[in-house]
Amino acid sequence: MTLRNPQGLHARPAALLATAVGDLDAEVRISHGGRDADAGSSLELMALGAGQGAELELSASGPDAATALRVVGDLVADGFGE
Repeated sequence: MTLRNPQGLHARPAALLATAVGDLDAEVRISHGGRDADAGSSLELMALGAGQGAELELSASGPDAATALRVVGDLVADGFGE
């Protein structure tokens, strides 16, 4: 996935993403630039340093994995509403 929002994965989008996957029964990981983060942790997501145009790799496992992939994909595609 490609980050579209102007400031990338900063505090607000990271918090939105972490909240969105937090209630799901899935282990969701996001990778960028050789780093890997738990999508349920806004601090880990911000530590990825992913700016606008960054390519993210997403993986999910568990009963809600398909839902998690869709939810994260929708947030990224919408530019986190920015």
